[in-house]
Amino acid sequence: MLGLLVGKRYIALSFNNWVQGENSQERLIGKTAGVFPDVRLKPGKWYGQNYDGGGLDHQSIELLLKLTSGDAASFGRKYIGAWTGIVPIKIAMASNQVPNFNDPVLPTRFVKLLFEQSFLDREDVNLKLKLAGETPRHRPTLHGSLLASLRPWPVNPTGFRPEAQGPGRRRSQPNRSVCP
Repeated sequence: MLGLLVGKRYIALSFNNWVQGENSQERLIGKTAGVFPDVRLKPGKWYGQNYDGGGLDHQSIELLLKLTSGDAASFGRKYIGAWTGIVPIKIAMASNQVPNFNDPVLPTRFVKLLFEQSFLDREDVNLKLKLAGETPRHRPTLHGSLLASLRPWPVNPTGFRPEAQGPGRRRSQPNRSVCP
């Protein structure tokens, strides 16, 4: 669906292979939207007296921190020299469970949305065709409806919402209802 809205600058990602090999990040260059659909990270597990925290490996954490902070990154490219620059990508993840990132900073870089309504057994099987049939002239309407669907959530882009603190003073607090 996001590919229909964003176009060629969209990339579907998987934590299984996005940091494997020296040239695996080359496909991120020039992309503005990257999605990890149906994220299921390895759960923590005891091996005798040793505990493996599961979750993301250190390479994935490092790359996500670089991409979400807007820092410059160097990516190897096949048959040509390395590319260095800032990737203007926005990362989205969909998960039925709270992902185990194994990092204290990474969860603060995402806007968390809780969808309490399920469309199980009531899916609109023609939704993709409906979106694909819209002309570029109608896309602002589609974009507007997407923004309107996000209005009920009191979350700003930093994942925090202002809470009252005394008369006339406000400070940012974590939104505990959507931020684990």
